[in-house]
Amino acid sequence: MPVACSTSTLTGSSGAVYFTPAATRFCLLAADFSSVDNDITVGSNNDYRVGDPVVFSVEGTATLDTGLTAGQSYVIETVAGDKITLVGVTIAGDGSDGTGHVVIEFDPPQAICECREFTVDYSREQLDVTTLPCGVSASAGGQKYASTKRMQPGYAEITGTMTLYITSSDSAISTRLMESIHLNNQDGAKVKLYVDAVSDGATPPLPDDSASRLIAGSVTFSDFNTGVNPDDPTQAEVTFNMFDLTHWIGVAIP
Repeated sequence: MPVACSTSTLTGSSGAVYFTPAATRFCLLAADFSSVDNDITVGSNNDYRVGDPVVFSVEGTATLDTGLTAGQSYVIETVAGDKITLVGVTIAGDGSDGTGHVVIEFDPPQAICECREFTVDYSREQLDVTTLPCGVSASAGGQKYASTKRMQPGYAEITGTMTLYITSSDSAISTRLMESIHLNNQDGAKVKLYVDAVSDGATPPLPDDSASRLIAGSVTFSDFNTGVNPDDPTQAEVTFNMFDLTHWIGVAIP
């Protein structure tokens, strides 16, 4: 693929928003995989839906049930309380914990087609590291001019908003996002805010993060605002706080 070298300013048509729903990431033990009932026990506060794509990964010295493959995408077939089943999967019940666990999470992220716009506000805490003079002034009568403070950047705070059109579609990922706001458990919620989304050319296509410009990380939702009148499309503004960044503009953050 050629290297992009255009100096044209990007417009909103180059952007996109991808979302990973809240309450869709859990750490599991071997006992959570049942060969008897062919199901997987996840948190009772999960917000999985039928049709959700999920992947498994292993942390520490745990081993994954042989009915599953780490990194492979599966589709949720049923959700019943704290238990889920997967399409076409037979649980063997032979995993082990060791000194680790298995992680299940929603993947890949889904595009929000109902997003009107997004904003991001990045600010750094300023730490005062001013010191007392380390010597006397050259002037016999003391320092002639005022001293200045020395500041050092501290923690970053990233907040933002997404403006979403409200539709009657139960399958719209924007509806899922708005519903996530009221969850106590928002673990797993992530957003990818593309300023310039470049396709990976696959089928179906997804953004190529290595070639795109994006701001991405985990999020928690804090505010929701909407209004309804006969003259305008119904919109909602959702406020989020971002942490654990994975991408900042053109840089992937390990």
